[in-house]
Amino acid sequence: MIYITREGNRKAILNRILVEVERQERQWGKEKELTPHQFLGLALEELGETAQALNETCLPSKYITKPELGGVYKIENEAFQTMALLFRLIEKLEEERLNESLNDR
Repeated sequence: MIYITREGNRKAILNRILVEVERQERQWGKEKELTPHQFLGLALEELGETAQALNETCLPSKYITKPELGGVYKIENEAFQTMALLFRLIEKLEEERLNESLNDR
């Protein structure tokens, strides 16, 4: 059994978010041109998919409509995709703030 400290676990989670950020950038390419509102829209869409996966995993089976959308793995994947989009949104907001600051000079 491998003992992982809380700090080590957090670093692994942060690393996985950054891996997802890089995957998204490779997959979607020109998204750097999106506005913050467009990034937020994508993040909210992913959050909805995370909620759907959570519901399909945790609801009583008589309410589950699409069991293939559930499972811990699916929840985790959707959550990381959401976090990566939010990370990219923050990067975009910081970039715009920096550009505004430079233009004000």
